[in-house]
Amino acid sequence: MVMPTVDVHVNLRLKRRWYWPFGKLLSTEGNHIPAFIPNANSFIENGAKALGGIAAFVTSCLHSHALMR
Repeated sequence: MVMPTVDVHVNLRLKRRWYWPFGKLLSTEGNHIPAFIPNANSFIENGAKALGGIAAFVTSCLHSHALMR
């Protein structure tokens, strides 16, 4: 796991949906949290080369799996 050094925070708020005002939705506000960290990417690629494997990003795999459902 790699943590970014950029100071980023996200606020969570309950908001009403514009198309269905009878329920509430948890939404985020604030700066975008970076998903790509160059130092972590090069570390994973070098480790995969050293072990004879391939570099894969788990978050992208989990995201695409969630979209398939």
